[in-house]
Amino acid sequence: MSVNNNWSSVADLFSGLMIIFLFIAIAMMIETKKESAQVELLKEDLEALAGSYDADKEFFYKLLQEEFSNDFSKWNAQLDKDLTIRFNNHDILFKSGSSEISDEFKIILKSFWPRYIRIVSLYKEKISHVSLEGHTSSFWCKKCSDEFSYFNNMKLSQERSYEVLKWCWSQSNNKEVIKEMVVATGLSYSRLIKEDGVENSELSKRVEFSLKLNAEDFLRRFK
Repeated sequence: MSVNNNWSSVADLFSGLMIIFLFIAIAMMIETKKESAQVELLKEDLEALAGSYDADKEFFYKLLQEEFSNDFSKWNAQLDKDLTIRFNNHDILFKSGSSEISDEFKIILKSFWPRYIRIVSLYKEKISHVSLEGHTSSFWCKKCSDEFSYFNNMKLSQERSYEVLKWCWSQSNNKEVIKEMVVATGLSYSRLIKEDGVENSELSKRVEFSLKLNAEDFLRRFK
């Protein structure tokens, strides 16, 4: 075989390889454009979801405000923009160091709970769940270690949320909604109320009811 024929074969081989590489490059460009288009679509979907979430959040805030605005002051309760209703007055919630619900708090719950769970029932397709949370201050005893205080307060906060849920259950006609929608937890003093960076021990001892909307957990992953 002549040298020219060898070079011709090599040239044909390189030409073939160049064509293959060209096809690969074109395929990669097409795939990149597809991925870019998918990213843009995902971005648009997320923006639409965020807009829908903000609208739903504003809707529920106004709904809760309209329903309970005349009661918050006499209950010593408040509604936050994150759809949390916070009962602040520890003196009328439980006996000190106890999970036993006071008679005063039972009267409040008797007015609050049926109206609240009715809203949940009416709009549950927009709601992921209701978070019923017990919170404490960081104090347990003067010479207690942080670990000892934390876990004793954790036990107390969990027992309190349990007792509130149990009482609400006893007063409800539609228990299926409670089973489906309500989650009761105790958080010890992991979410203290602070003023100027200093713990407000009285406000930290509280019970909260919070609406969690369907889109909330999903959107949080992208923040």
